[in-house]
Amino acid sequence: MHYIPADVLDKAVEVPESAECAGTGAAVLAGTACGVFSDAAEASAKVSLGRTFEPDARRARLQKERYARYLETQARLMSGG
Repeated sequence: MHYIPADVLDKAVEVPESAECAGTGAAVLAGTACGVFSDAAEASAKVSLGRTFEPDARRARLQKERYARYLETQARLMSGG
């Protein structure tokens, strides 16, 4: 499932080794808030990265087209037409 954000963002996505990403993120923020780390970048450097997902050019293009269609539909709905 991590290929979807890579395609939507059209950027590589690095995934932490830990399956507990939510808990890891909470620990990063808590450690930063408590002063254990000077900032989130320092805390994030402690997280071990696992796999990197690269965007697929075809799927990324489809995502951009779909997003453009979404924005067009939203504009029509907001203008009443």
